[in-house]
Amino acid sequence: MKTYYQCRLNRGEQETTGWIDQRGAKEGVEVEMLPGRELWTVAKVFQPGIPEGMLREQQRLNRGSLPSIERMV
Repeated sequence: MKTYYQCRLNRGEQETTGWIDQRGAKEGVEVEMLPGRELWTVAKVFQPGIPEGMLREQQRLNRGSLPSIERMV
């Protein structure tokens, strides 16, 4: 089973955080992020990693766990 690591990613002046497969979770490596298929550079890898199944379960539990926010006019 794959292990994923939370990583800080840079692209020019932009910065974001994402979960990266252990193959690409190395500082200085360029990774392609979906959905835009843009290349980002791994700036920092945070420990510990988590198994793919646990990451998928966390995503399932967290997505949609907050009520929708209606736009204020």
